[in-house]
Amino acid sequence: MYSNITSDAKVSKCERKEDNKSKVIAVVEEEEDQGQGQGGRRLAGEVSKVLQLKKLGSGNYNPNVQKIDETSESFRNFIRRYRNSPATERAYTGWFRRYVAHSNISQVKAKTGIDVGDNTDLLLFDNIRKIERHVKNFLDYYYEVLHLSPKMLISYFDAVKRFYKSNRITLEGDIKDYVGTDNVPANFDMPYTYEEIHKMLDKAGERERCIILLLCGSELRRGAVSELKYGDFKWIEQYGIYEITVYKGFREEYKTYCSLECASAINSYLDYRKRYGG
Repeated sequence: MYSNITSDAKVSKCERKEDNKSKVIAVVEEEEDQGQGQGGRRLAGEVSKVLQLKKLGSGNYNPNVQKIDETSESFRNFIRRYRNSPATERAYTGWFRRYVAHSNISQVKAKTGIDVGDNTDLLLFDNIRKIERHVKNFLDYYYEVLHLSPKMLISYFDAVKRFYKSNRITLEGDIKDYVGTDNVPANFDMPYTYEEIHKMLDKAGERERCIILLLCGSELRRGAVSELKYGDFKWIEQYGIYEITVYKGFREEYKTYCSLECASAINSYLDYRKRYGG
């Protein structure tokens, strides 16, 4: 019974898609018949563009598996500024990886005439206009086919723009010329309530409790927590808390302190490590 319902639903869905496609074509033909040829051709062009974009990357398109030759000069120029911030480096590399993956789609390679592979040096085209068109096509694909939000596209564009800037190539125009808008709603961060924090702590292990309490009471950035070492913690016997050195050895180094509850969790975790030889 359930298989019949599923198959019927699939057929119905396909019929709706075909019906919608027919309606679009009918609108174009109707406008042309009514003497509005220019408007009809413009709409037909937009429909054609979307259909062409949807053909790109059809099949096994997975940008996350795209490899990058990290020894290439252009990539080293790009990532050099983030070497002191591993979390930021991972984020920008991930965003840029999607640009490289898009450049390796077979239809895109046929259009550019360049097989980029994992060599980012090949993305430094001689013609700046060709680079700008390539970047716009990349963002169009992610917006019109993969339906990413403008806010996510801005992050992708920022990574690509920084890649070219680090290699002495300046993309002309502002973000509106590439993404289409810069009017993106801001995220309003809301603090976790005590109830929500306690729910997380109830489910957390020894290590996770330390992380949660460090983030709650020590004013640490998320990316800074993963870089902390055992030697960055100094026990202050007088107050029963830890002094924590963040970004130790770097220009951004600063000191902060944890709460009594957090200090207790850290001590409990250290005892746990000693008991199990960690």
